[in-house]
Amino acid sequence: MPKDAKLVHMKGTLQILILDDERGGIQHLHNALSVKHSVTWTRTISEASKAIDLGDFDVIICGTHLLNESMFEFLKDVRDKAANKQIPFVCFRSGASAYAKANDPQIEYTSQLMGANAYIVADYETDTVALLAEVEAALESVIRSKNET
Repeated sequence: MPKDAKLVHMKGTLQILILDDERGGIQHLHNALSVKHSVTWTRTISEASKAIDLGDFDVIICGTHLLNESMFEFLKDVRDKAANKQIPFVCFRSGASAYAKANDPQIEYTSQLMGANAYIVADYETDTVALLAEVEAALESVIRSKNET
């Protein structure tokens, strides 16, 4: 697919759910994706679960470090519901703390064992265009593999 091709689904623009609190650089991700896609940003597991129950999302993107909540808990809840098993789940870690970097391999491995489809790392200084290209490449890969199964 050419670099400038738009990521589309059979319906056109992707319906993307983001779960992350306001502490991180996920605002860059939200801004970048909102240019081409319909993005719903939730800040708690409860909000995200309600949105999933009411919406028809093509992709879920979840921050790896949630304040007082667990990405793993949310991933398990999503995968436990039959209707949600096929929704691609992308884990997103922004920020560059020593703690986050040290734990990336374990978090990525565990999330994949639990059913996540991709793990993306971006720092706060990431250029929005570069971030969008990285996320869309991951989403293309996730959508392609989903359609092949």
